[in-house]
Amino acid sequence: IYENGAAIGSVLCHVVSFTIVYNVLKNTVKLEFSIFKMMIKPAFATLIMAVVSYIFYIVCLNIGIYSRISTIIGIVIAVIVYAFMVIILKILSKEDILSLPKGEKIYEILLKNRHFLNMKNIKALNFKGFFKFFQKKEGFSRALANNLIVDVKILHT
Repeated sequence: IYENGAAIGSVLCHVVSFTIVYNVLKNTVKLEFSIFKMMIKPAFATLIMAVVSYIFYIVCLNIGIYSRISTIIGIVIAVIVYAFMVIILKILSKEDILSLPKGEKIYEILLKNRHFLNMKNIKALNFKGFFKFFQKKEGFSRALANNLIVDVKILHT
């Protein structure tokens, strides 16, 4: 715990500061703020991103790809997975997307592909088959695959 004291202290400081600012804004400006949309959904997307990118990183190392290249692959996979999860979980509103650079073009692409991005279509995917490889492994990779399968089932309920 002594090695991670600065990191833990930093996170706790941010949590306390967020709580104070949130309560002040809520009481003075009458801020309506969805904790689920603004915190839980992004945290879930981050969890899925971290697990998937870590799994890809470990797989790359296990098949003999150098550590630096595996890291780059893991980062690219993380960006793709997070963007996909933001779309799937509908974290961004229309106004948020339109405020992005090239937001109008992004929104048009999303509208054209909305049938693909529909949760009902994604439920049909067999996530369990994708993670069978990791479930056969022993130890940490197996536990990660099992937890991710549970997380995906929770997402679809």
